[in-house]
Amino acid sequence: MLDKRNKTLLIILAVLLIILAIDQITYKHTINKEFKDKLLTLDSAKVAQILIYPKTQTNNKIQLIKQNDHWFIVDSTGKHPADMDKLNEIFGLLLDLRPTQVLGNDKKAWAEYGVTDTSATHIVLKDRKNKEIAHLYIGEIKPNEQRYHTSPQVATYVRVKGDKNVYLIPHLLATTFVLVPQMYYNNNLTPTIPPRVKKIEFSTPDTNFTISNKNDRWYINGKKADSLNCERYVRLLEKLESQNFANPDSAKQYKPYAQLKIHYVDNSQITINALGDTTARYIWSSYNPQMYFKADILYNRIFKPIDFFVQKPKKQ
Repeated sequence: MLDKRNKTLLIILAVLLIILAIDQITYKHTINKEFKDKLLTLDSAKVAQILIYPKTQTNNKIQLIKQNDHWFIVDSTGKHPADMDKLNEIFGLLLDLRPTQVLGNDKKAWAEYGVTDTSATHIVLKDRKNKEIAHLYIGEIKPNEQRYHTSPQVATYVRVKGDKNVYLIPHLLATTFVLVPQMYYNNNLTPTIPPRVKKIEFSTPDTNFTISNKNDRWYINGKKADSLNCERYVRLLEKLESQNFANPDSAKQYKPYAQLKIHYVDNSQITINALGDTTARYIWSSYNPQMYFKADILYNRIFKPIDFFVQKPKKQ
């Protein structure tokens, strides 16, 4: 009697296991048949707007727009030149969103992974005619929330509009799509990859002087300078940038307090002004004329005293 009952239980258990296996195979097939190598296929040249909507704050958006082949960030203070390094980072990431897993394909999964209309950060791309060409729903993942041991330590849950699947992307997308407008401002005072510097003119309340390069040797007012310090300073001027933005209306009321003119071997030049009265308060560069920066640490980085460049006597 006992053996017969055990046999019956074993048969029932076997049937259940078969049903479960079939269900799992069917479920995986349903998900994997729609698995994508890349989430987005788009021509970045056709993108004219990038809209970033914070979670549950659809009226508080980051708006990047392209006008006459130039990108701008629009916020409550107006329209500002956008940081092209940041834009290139965004496009590079969007064009290479490669999922490693599909985690679900229904609204229950959307809620679980934070990619519903109300729980996700929205990334919307539009063309010149204001037509939506891509729409991402981004939910964040923390290491202690990972469900699978094979998942990367840093990853993000993502859903694409028109696609039911929730994908796992091996990037922390929140670091790319930041929700602070100033992070998209053009923060450069000099070119990212500038030509070689041939001469720099300094004009400060204390002194005027010039350093120049001739045959790979640096001179100050025609006399031999400390070439090592000159080279260090020139490298500092390469891709000079700051996130310490200032209100243009506040800065424009001041006249230049000190000036730097950088001359390049291709005959281009950049002027950097320190604006203030008795002390420098703001910094402005002709390379990025619509932006102003607070002087603070920036002034001392740019306007070095003449002693910094003077050749020191050799120790006996």
